[in-house]
Amino acid sequence: MNPLSGIDIAAIEAAMKQSSLDHLRGYAQDHYGTIKQYSSTEYVPKSAAGGYQVLREPAWNKGTAFSPEERVTKNLTGLIPHVLESLETQCIRAMRMINSRGTNLDKYLYLSSIKAQNTDLFYRLLIDNIATLMPLIGKLALYTGAAGIHPEKTLPIVLDCGTANEDNLRDPLYLGLRMKRPSPQVEQDFMDEFMAAVKEVYPNMLVQFEDFESEKAFKYLDRYKKEKCFNDDIQGTGAVVLAGYIGAVNLSGVPIEDQRLVFMGAGSAGVGVAKQVMEYYTRRGLSEQQAREKFWLVDTKGLVTRDRGDKLAEHKKLFARADNNGHQFSTLEEVIEYVKPTALIGLTATFGVFTESVVRALKTDSFPVE
Repeated sequence: MNPLSGIDIAAIEAAMKQSSLDHLRGYAQDHYGTIKQYSSTEYVPKSAAGGYQVLREPAWNKGTAFSPEERVTKNLTGLIPHVLESLETQCIRAMRMINSRGTNLDKYLYLSSIKAQNTDLFYRLLIDNIATLMPLIGKLALYTGAAGIHPEKTLPIVLDCGTANEDNLRDPLYLGLRMKRPSPQVEQDFMDEFMAAVKEVYPNMLVQFEDFESEKAFKYLDRYKKEKCFNDDIQGTGAVVLAGYIGAVNLSGVPIEDQRLVFMGAGSAGVGVAKQVMEYYTRRGLSEQQAREKFWLVDTKGLVTRDRGDKLAEHKKLFARADNNGHQFSTLEEVIEYVKPTALIGLTATFGVFTESVVRALKTDSFPVE
């Protein structure tokens, strides 16, 4: 006999979920007071730190690489393994552990644990294995590993303006600000205040925007273009793709006057890259109109045209085609057959777009850039 047969498990789970939502409503606020610090945190300088104070600070902790003298003077005896290792040996062990992980997520979690414990080991590991670890690492880590910027000179900032997703608002595990998004004007005022505060506190800081919605991304980039800022989705992606495109064009032998580019993706990355490639064309002697006519942008609804019937986002209008004679092309394959491009540039997160038939349609007598 099942001892739980008389218990309504579904009713209990529903009651628990409702209880969680009732609890969460207590955190939902419309107004937030000024954040205040009522007591100061005692700061211990590196020279005076010892024992767990050293081990719990990633920038100071060297793990098994502490010298015998450091172990004594910093009161580390008995707190770390007795063995004395070089940084190179620590890296060998760490890479062996990373390679034993079965998924990229597990590898990322292991790397995150190293970063949280030992800054020197993390960046030494990253610099020595940049090709292997780059796909697993965030932007700020790459600034240090690839560009040599000291990690203390980087500062991650999250701007949380709430969410328009009702499921998130009801999710007991949601970590974001539990409120609906404010109006566009309130968000704009908030961004103005944020940028002013950054300029006041860190006058020489370069601000990198990332992961804004496409419309906001272009608007903020234009609004603050006189400040020290750039948008990685628009300009960073554009610079990298442009560099690859220039090299590919040189290999193809097709002059820029004969180039025809199809972009799969018309978001901030797609339009950002298109703008940078267009600038490359104008610097090579083409007029802006001649350069713009070389682009055919495709989004989830098909070829971006002025007469498609939907309301185009502002950032897409620059490259919207007007020479389609009323004909609409709803798939990437149809656009390729129509345009016969010399280059196909993919800047979309849509899964399964680049099918075998799409690639076959791209093959022409000329050497296509993919």
